[in-house]
Amino acid sequence: MTIQPEVETNRPTANAWNLSVGPDICRDVQAGLDHEWSVTNGLGGYAAGSLVGATTRSYHGLLVAALRPPVERDVLITKIDETIELPGKGILKLGVNEYRDGTIDPQGYSYLDTFSLEADVPCFCYRLDENMTLEKRVWMEYAQNTTYVQYVLSAAPGKGERDAPLTLTLTPYCLYRNYHSTTRGDANWHFLGEDEGNRCRIRA
Repeated sequence: MTIQPEVETNRPTANAWNLSVGPDICRDVQAGLDHEWSVTNGLGGYAAGSLVGATTRSYHGLLVAALRPPVERDVLITKIDETIELPGKGILKLGVNEYRDGTIDPQGYSYLDTFSLEADVPCFCYRLDENMTLEKRVWMEYAQNTTYVQYVLSAAPGKGERDAPLTLTLTPYCLYRNYHSTTRGDANWHFLGEDEGNRCRIRA
């Protein structure tokens, strides 16, 4: 998986599939859990989840790879939770997790302003404050088990440059299981993370 923070790219061209959902659904946690998005890679692999980001089914995942196309689908990355450190305003947690007892924590859906489908690319727009938004787009490389996640930070017109840099922290949820199955935590199963400059390698 490749993560591209604040990379400028051409927006997808509009077509008949464009749609947009506003805060009436995005900030209603139950409605957000009931609505889903998905993208595919043409091999049988895909990325999918609930609109607000929580994984509510075993089939949800940010990178579900078809290791013997179009079968043998394995979930390799479930999701990424984002936190933003906003100078003077503390840390904003944009992720959403639903626990067995119904607890929702963190409650990042409260920042989700809109969800839109730009051609076939899901776009999540988070309202960080009255002047600033963070857009997240997710798509897959055709015929490759690769998911791209792009983040774009924008300020309202006429508000000028940001006074201080922001810190975006990404927390990936990694695992390795068949997409029909479920797993639980195991103290004896560890993932090894290796820093490779502007990349990282994760081994199970």
